[in-house]
Amino acid sequence: HRVESNGIELSVLELAPENKSTATLVMHRGLRDSVDALLQVVKVLSRHFHVRIPELQGHGQSSASDAYGVFDLTEHARGDHGVSRERAALWGHSLGGHLVGKLAAIFQDLIEADAIIEGLGPPHRAHESNEAAELQGLQFRILKRLGQQPR
Repeated sequence: HRVESNGIELSVLELAPENKSTATLVMHRGLRDSVDALLQVVKVLSRHFHVRIPELQGHGQSSASDAYGVFDLTEHARGDHGVSRERAALWGHSLGGHLVGKLAAIFQDLIEADAIIEGLGPPHRAHESNEAAELQGLQFRILKRLGQQPR
């Protein structure tokens, strides 16, 4: 089904809602993964848990957004598909693991448990070891984004 999450419509696969009393498990997949790749794991987990798998913004049937940074993805991952309504366990693979790590650190009171599988995020780019260059890059991206906003 589709849910609104901070201005973006996300496509969410939901299994075993009858298991909500046991626990809700929200699974975030990797950048190049598909929900289909997780189905074998989800079939087993849904025997015991209520499972939700949201598609990232701009992926699958989810709406796209101009903003696609880690904190933008985290904001939408935190939306109304599980984590904001009740405590949930989080599972993340690759980019999903990176998001789960951020969510678990920022919203500790909402996270029951978390599992991160290869969630270290992308490798550092050359300029990221140079603090001045990194700050200049961030400043450029912010100013560019502000310039694209409606007045």
